[in-house]
Amino acid sequence: MKDLSKIEQKQLRHLLQEKKERMLRWEEGDGEFDGVESAPNDLLRESLIHQAAPSFEQLVIVQALSPPALSLANIDRGLIIAQIEDVEPLICLTKLDLVIARAEADKIARIYRELGYHVLLTSALTGEGMSSLRERLENKHSVLLGEAGAGRKSLLRRLDAGFESKCKTRELTLEAHNGAALQCFVKHHDLGRGLEITFLDGLSVAGFLNVKREEARLYYDEFRDFTDDCESAECLHAQEKGCAVKQAVARGEVAKLRYKSYSEIIQALA
Repeated sequence: MKDLSKIEQKQLRHLLQEKKERMLRWEEGDGEFDGVESAPNDLLRESLIHQAAPSFEQLVIVQALSPPALSLANIDRGLIIAQIEDVEPLICLTKLDLVIARAEADKIARIYRELGYHVLLTSALTGEGMSSLRERLENKHSVLLGEAGAGRKSLLRRLDAGFESKCKTRELTLEAHNGAALQCFVKHHDLGRGLEITFLDGLSVAGFLNVKREEARLYYDEFRDFTDDCESAECLHAQEKGCAVKQAVARGEVAKLRYKSYSEIIQALA
């Protein structure tokens, strides 16, 4: 947080503390997890991962490289969630064997590596990157976050061919904004050697992210070098005039793909 402006540091500390306090109030009320359970929808959307795996240490963001599944916005949603949960993120790009141009996969990996994130390029089919993945998973309790079809199950089958028969499954019942019941299945697997995996089925990646539209910008580290130069202190880096972040994108100082991802996220939060 040292690179944030004083105002942004205060805002981010307040947001994170508020979320932790709200979660604590719910847990002190009736936080037992036994079979099927329910809780206020807004709390579940912001802390479902924590409830499913309260002691997890690493969030593995699983994203398929092959189109049309490729979504940098989902990678960035996962990175925001990791910051909120205060856990280590690992970006796992899958289905490398289906990529036509390897240079494109390397370009995406380079964008995030230059920001300081760990990125693995993997293929459950060929085995590429799997030994590195296992090393990153060992001695940690990890949550695998990704859309259906991202390749989470294929990765686990490569790590342990019989994982599906060994998974312990629990069911969550959530209430959507429209009052409809929404089922989510939490699957937990212990691969041994301190390697624990939890993943959730039934919700999109976006469903786990509950931040306000104006908060999203605080989680993009590369924006911080430019935000003080925006004409408006409340600039969302969207349609505002005099936005220093957009100017940085035009100069190539902020990756266009990351900015496009940010724009997609705040549009979805509008």
